Amino acid sequence: MLGNDERIGRAADWIGERRMLRVDQPLPAAAEMFRSCPALRMLVVVDADNRPVGAIYDSDMRALLYSPYGYSLLCNPSFGATLESMMRPVALVEADATPSAVLAAFADAPPGCEGLVVVRDGRVLGAIGQPTLLRLVAESDAAEARRRSARADRIDAASRCFQADARNLARQLTEASDQVATVSGRMAVRAEDIGRGIAEVASASDQAAQAMRLVADRGDQLAGALATVEARTGDTHGATCAAVRLAADGAEEVESLRLAAGAIEAAVNEIEEIARHTGTLSLNASIEAARAGAAGVGFAVVAGEVKALAAKTRAAARTIHDRVAQIGTAVGGVYDVQSGLGAAVGTVETLSGAVEDALRAQTVAGRDISVTVHEVGTATRAIGDHAIHIQGGTRAARDDAALMRDLADTLVVRARSLEDQLGQLVDALRAA
Repeated sequence: MLGNDERIGRAADWIGERRMLRVDQPLPAAAEMFRSCPALRMLVVVDADNRPVGAIYDSDMRALLYSPYGYSLLCNPSFGATLESMMRPVALVEADATPSAVLAAFADAPPGCEGLVVVRDGRVLGAIGQPTLLRLVAESDAAEARRRSARADRIDAASRCFQADARNLARQLTEASDQVATVSGRMAVRAEDIGRGIAEVASASDQAAQAMRLVADRGDQLAGALATVEARTGDTHGATCAAVRLAADGAEEVESLRLAAGAIEAAVNEIEEIARHTGTLSLNASIEAARAGAAGVGFAVVAGEVKALAAKTRAAARTIHDRVAQIGTAVGGVYDVQSGLGAAVGTVETLSGAVEDALRAQTVAGRDISVTVHEVGTATRAIGDHAIHIQGGTRAARDDAALMRDLADTLVVRARSLEDQLGQLVDALRAA
């Protein structure tokens, strides 16, 4: 087929023979026209309206003329040969027909057709001879060959580019699949490492949870012990306060004893003073009894007894004085001890209050520690649960990595298969 019908032209442009013969003319007229134009191959016969009715071929006319007596018979009016006896059907084509349509009409023409009759509105314009038609066929075949060659060149160039792109794509797919396989292998190794780490974390968190439970139990026991100590300290504080009060009362009693000892000492001093005066008086009485002589004997005896009694009284007073002094010394020591005891008890009371406050604070802190330890234990168990969950996710990631590795292998196989198929396609296109 011709590549560009518009550029090549239409059927009217290829008319090579415009001579024609009316159907009512005699046959010798046709013979004369063939004789006068040796190149004429087909003579179109038309009616009065210039419409085609048939055609006389040069081959038929020559067969008649070259037969024995053919020309004589043709010129003999009694022979009666007419144009209709020599006419053959013709193939028609419109004046505006494209080269493709002209060649199609020529292909459909009756066997032995020497050309095509060009008409417009049913009236003959001329004829396209067989040489022109064969030239058109040759040009059409050449154009088709050129078109196919150009198409083959384009297909070959496109196939080369496509094959290069396909090979590049296959290479990239292979490289990508290799990278995927490498990365999936690394992912699997890392997943294994993470899995082991998570297992260790889970084990450690479980141990930590057990330790936290033990610490929590110990914290609860400590809180209970601190509460007991706090209660005992409260009792001790109460006893200390009572001891402080008793010490204060004892100090008052000791002070009273000291004052009483002082009073006794004063009384003993008076008794001793009276005993001295009595001794002095008994001495004076003895002197006066001696002066009185026999009359004063009885009085002297009494004076002697009084003197002896005064001496005993003085001795007893001295003994009492010594005992009172010892008692005073003892009372002073007791007073000093009592004062020190009171100060110590006061210090103990202060320290007991401080200890009670500290124990109360420690009890609260112990309860807080116990609560915190329970919370830490709960958090540790939660960490263990999360670690187990992460471990499951790690196993899933390891499985996914294995799946990615399988997919990468499948991708490599498919990429190679695609490369082979594309090579076969390119070979087939080139062969076409």
